Amino acid sequence: MKKTYPTRITADLGNPLLMQMLKLEAQQKNITLREVLVTALECYFGHRLEQQLIYKAAQDTMHEWKDPKEDAYDKL
Repeated sequence: MKKTYPTRITADLGNPLLMQMLKLEAQQKNITLREVLVTALECYFGHRLEQQLIYKAAQDTMHEWKDPKEDAYDKL
């Protein structure tokens, strides 16, 4: 099992509506604010990582398809 270390974040959200939304989500799902935030951050960064991997795969594929003979067509 992976060992975890306590990590604390303090942030001014700048928008009281965000805090209300966090509290409402936690209340509706009967979970803690921490759990709501961790889930949201995992989703956000998971999506970003997925997008970066897709972009890299597309770049690699395009690089493999690059054929110097086709450069003449690109100039047309």
